[in-house]
Amino acid sequence: MIYKFEPLANFSNLEVIELNLIELALQGVEQNESQRKPKPLVKSKGNQSNVSKGGLSFGNEKDNLAYQSGWLVGLSGEIYEIPISRFTSLYIFKNDEDRFDVVRLKWKKEGTSPFLEIYRAENVHFEKALDIGNNYLQWIKSNKR
Repeated sequence: MIYKFEPLANFSNLEVIELNLIELALQGVEQNESQRKPKPLVKSKGNQSNVSKGGLSFGNEKDNLAYQSGWLVGLSGEIYEIPISRFTSLYIFKNDEDRFDVVRLKWKKEGTSPFLEIYRAENVHFEKALDIGNNYLQWIKSNKR
């Protein structure tokens, strides 16, 4: 393409060139945007979770119960977490077929593994573990200074 730069009465040749280059750049951006194809929607494997107007829902009943109580789902059906503070979290871990532990873990500022483990419940059914975890969180909130 050959571009013709014509000087305008009030502009120097350099200013006209700059204006034309800006116009060309804007035209290029507009052309690229018009040619851009929409990105395909990403489909998850399986029926892990769905987002709807009502919120997030999971394929697993335990995940739904935990999520509705404010827990983060770490590994579906096996690990749930709720942060207590910057370096402390409460977990529900699956240890057997249908048995769970409720554990409070605390990290040091520079540590990568917890230095303190306090078991709140061991080898209980999920509903009981969730109830114990939620009651412990309520106790912490009511006793905060």
